[in-house]
Amino acid sequence: MLRGPDSIKGLTLIEIIFVVMLLGIITIIAIPRFRSDFSTKQRVNSEAQEIASNIRYTRRLAVNDIDATRYIIRFFDATNEYGIYRNSVNIANLVDDFIPIPPEITASGERRIRYYPQGNCDLMDSGVIDISAGGHSYTITVQTATGRVRVIEN
Repeated sequence: MLRGPDSIKGLTLIEIIFVVMLLGIITIIAIPRFRSDFSTKQRVNSEAQEIASNIRYTRRLAVNDIDATRYIIRFFDATNEYGIYRNSVNIANLVDDFIPIPPEITASGERRIRYYPQGNCDLMDSGVIDISAGGHSYTITVQTATGRVRVIEN
């Protein structure tokens, strides 16, 4: 059975152009939002990893320094920064410069971790530090008996 020209169905060029333009507009709107969300997550993860690394560094200093009784990492809410100290929290005992936390990132929880030469530590609060920004958050936990530090994505 032969089909006539009226029975062939398809899309016109105008319809195809309209669909392609619509997809382009949706893509232009969606990609910047996705990139922004992804970059925020990366910044929060990077900051959480850096803080955890500095906590581990504090522990290494305490274990390797035979003359010190302890090393302390202290977080300051007011200035959104932290520092590493030898023996006591005193500006004269500051190991390096203060380490800033970017203003768009919120750090809350444990304010002071004190490490001893055996590698164990004592805590001022719960041993948990929450790092968050833009709906993304990570939790840093510190175990008192071993001084082990873990970063967990929430």
